[in-house]
Amino acid sequence: MKVLISADIEGVTGIRTWAQATKGNPEYERYARRMTNEVAAACRGAHASGAQEIVVRDAHDSADNLDVEALPETVSFISGFNEHPHCMLYGLDDGYDAVIMIGYHSASGTDGNPLAHTLSLELTDFILNGQRVGEFELHAMLAASMGVPVVFVSGDAALIETINTHYPTIKTTATQQAAGNTLIYPHPHQVCNTIEAEVKAALTSLSSPCFTLPSQFDVTLSFTTASKAYRASHYPGMTQVDPRTVRYLSNSIIDVFRMVQFTLF
Repeated sequence: MKVLISADIEGVTGIRTWAQATKGNPEYERYARRMTNEVAAACRGAHASGAQEIVVRDAHDSADNLDVEALPETVSFISGFNEHPHCMLYGLDDGYDAVIMIGYHSASGTDGNPLAHTLSLELTDFILNGQRVGEFELHAMLAASMGVPVVFVSGDAALIETINTHYPTIKTTATQQAAGNTLIYPHPHQVCNTIEAEVKAALTSLSSPCFTLPSQFDVTLSFTTASKAYRASHYPGMTQVDPRTVRYLSNSIIDVFRMVQFTLF
């Protein structure tokens, strides 16, 4: 069994401010260590389930946040962003059996996480076929396009509630609950114990991809400024809806990610 672990930081236990998520700030090291610990727990769970190959994709900001020496020696790593459209799942292909997401978070336009966003802080909303989506939904659809299921997600309670409601076959662990800029969360060690157990359970009984891909992807992007929307409006196939909003139509999730790569980054 071959598994990809994609790790973000805004959904790890107790994180609340951008300083805590940004390299170079004094508070960052504590949360990068929690990110590493939660990934290590997922690795232990995957090993316990019988996974023979585990690849960890560091998927936050510089994509160089994890202390790889604190992770099992049998694990291999993908760090850095090379502008490939697959973004947080770079390296995934149909040779994998499962995807695990660690430290994922609520989407732009929601209040489930003080750091809620979707791919870029320049977006105020990412609407797909009339529904607000975040990094979880987008990357789960990308994985499904390769026939690979997302089997486990950890992150803030609002995201986990959405997953439990709409995709109940996915195992989950809630790391924190937001109330405005206040967080309520378990001890980080307890979160790691739960992640380890739930990842083991998820990989012991693999499911097929839970996302049924639509025949068309109707994307509306709302930007923080008119200038960002104007720039995006020049991407092939993009139309401008209003000063801060653009719309894109495609029949391929890969094309959606390609559009994102060229308009947001």
